[in-house]
Amino acid sequence: MKNMSLQVKLVISFVAMIVLVFGLNFYIYSQIGKMISSMDQAYESNIQITMLQNTLRSMQEDLYAYLNGEYDSLKGYYSNRNALESQIFELNNEPSYNRTKLVEKNIRNLAETYLALAEEAVSGHRGTDIEQYSSSYERAKTVYGYLETNIYTLNNETFTENTSKYEMLSEVQKYTQMLNMVLLMFASLMEILVIIYMTGKFIGPLSSLAERAREVGHGKMDMPPLEVKSQDEVGQVTSAFNKMVVRLNEHIRLQQEQLREENRLKQEQLQLETFLKDSQLGALQAQINPHFLYNTLNAGSQLAMIEDAEQTSIFLEHVADYFRYNLHRAGNDVSLEEELLQVENYIFIMNTRFAGDIHFEKDMPEKLPEARLPGMILQPIVENAIDHGLRVLEDREKRLVISVEDAGDVVVVTVADNGDGFPQDKAMELLENKDRSLHTSKDKMHGIGMANVISRLRLFYDRDDVIEIGTMPDGTGTEIRILIPVAFGEKI
Repeated sequence: MKNMSLQVKLVISFVAMIVLVFGLNFYIYSQIGKMISSMDQAYESNIQITMLQNTLRSMQEDLYAYLNGEYDSLKGYYSNRNALESQIFELNNEPSYNRTKLVEKNIRNLAETYLALAEEAVSGHRGTDIEQYSSSYERAKTVYGYLETNIYTLNNETFTENTSKYEMLSEVQKYTQMLNMVLLMFASLMEILVIIYMTGKFIGPLSSLAERAREVGHGKMDMPPLEVKSQDEVGQVTSAFNKMVVRLNEHIRLQQEQLREENRLKQEQLQLETFLKDSQLGALQAQINPHFLYNTLNAGSQLAMIEDAEQTSIFLEHVADYFRYNLHRAGNDVSLEEELLQVENYIFIMNTRFAGDIHFEKDMPEKLPEARLPGMILQPIVENAIDHGLRVLEDREKRLVISVEDAGDVVVVTVADNGDGFPQDKAMELLENKDRSLHTSKDKMHGIGMANVISRLRLFYDRDDVIEIGTMPDGTGTEIRILIPVAFGEKI
């Protein structure tokens, strides 16, 4: 068997044991199945008789209840009647010298008579024939008593017969269990002997292979290859292991070369990043200083006042306030009042640019709720409404409405315009995106900055239902509702 495969060796050694064990198990299970089936059937007849008795009693109770005015019992009566008809159909109906069979025939005949009288009583009650259903019920009640007596007799006699049969089956089962135990012990002993013999044939080479694998795992790669003593699976695994060690050595050599190359590339990348940082620093130094811009706008406003250019002075003051808010509030949380003032500054600037075409309206309570929200939330929404909703209008007045409403558990801030409306597919895409990471919309035509606004609101309030996008009550334009939880600000 030296040149046979391990699979063939195992198959030859175990096939006889499998056949033996399978035969023994088949025999044992067949015997157990027969015994279980016999013991289950021992009291099956008693169970059927008990079911018949219960059905009869339920039918009698439903019949009595129906005749006494409980009309809901009629459904139960017919259900039990059908069940009783099916059960008595299984009883003996042929002449017999066997006492049990003879009692079954009597029960069947009495049950058929009872069913007929019960139906007469039900029919008489339906027809309000008191004499008919009273007479039929009394006769049915009498037959019911005979049925109860016969069923009780049949149940006792059947139980006595079944008890004797069950005791006999119990004795047979004991002997069967003992025989099965002896056979299983014999089969188990034989299988253990075969396993010991077979494992002894290939455990030695496997132990050598495992020891060499542990040494390789500890980094000892310069050892001679293992000797292959057979052509079975163990020999094939040993040969494959020897080849694997050779390839592993080659792989380690290549990895070392690759690491050296990666280190060289990293050094070059660090040099490039140094140059990039130097150029970025120069670019940052060339940017406009926000403080300088803000101070310059204030100086321009004062100069306009000196020169009596009142409108120019007011415009520059709004622009200066706008940049001051961006400088100090962007990235921080602000009050609702501060955010609304910033929006009014922005709308004033836009109206100055577009010659007052935008008709701005406010619908707010006299005292605003003291709610907190992220800075620069409303301005991108208003900007979106102006750039993509109102600027394209030529046939009607350009209206922008901002309202604040106390809705109990939330403060609702609404920005509405009468423009062409926000595309519903884009609105659904923005609202269904549950990613709270900060990002901007890739759509250059609609919703620029809306994705960023939604993400910031969801991050700030730690909830998803913070914004709604729809149309105005008349079905036109766009209405964006921001829902501020009351937990982030109490009423003044």
